[in-house]
Amino acid sequence: PLHNMAGFIGTLSIAAAAMFIGISLGHTKPWASAKKLLLWTANPVWISLVLFFVTTAMLVATYTQAGGTLPSDGTSLSLETVLPSGTITINGWFNRLIILTGGLWIATVAWQAIKLRSKSK
Repeated sequence: PLHNMAGFIGTLSIAAAAMFIGISLGHTKPWASAKKLLLWTANPVWISLVLFFVTTAMLVATYTQAGGTLPSDGTSLSLETVLPSGTITINGWFNRLIILTGGLWIATVAWQAIKLRSKSK
């Protein structure tokens, strides 16, 4: 349960942080030249997040339509659960895409900060 909670908070946070920090840095004079790059690398993060939510809804919908039942107590399915045929299970790829795009955004910010620091010396 804590793993799921931490993942939920982390993925929402990185998407929000990428946009808000990118916009905020873009409004400062030293970072103005990097504004487009910061926003272009921030957008895939929240797009991945939206796609993850959409595909998770697809997973639940197709699982229940294919005859699967969800636990009534709100717990997760066991790892041994075999999903019925017809269940769309691509949402795990979008979860990984959130991590990949978030890392790309962080690397972009770090790269720009290093460039700005070397210019100021």
